[in-house]
Amino acid sequence: MVLLPDRQALDVSSLPAGAYLLSVRTKDGNLLSRRLVIQH
Repeated sequence: MVLLPDRQALDVSSLPAGAYLLSVRTKDGNLLSRRLVIQH
């Protein structure tokens, strides 16, 4: 998976259904963590 700096979308179609923890570090050094639930 690749996060592009100009997009706020993430292709999760190849991940199996389940719960994930997504952590992203911003340009200014902040760490954002979100719970992501994927259902197909």
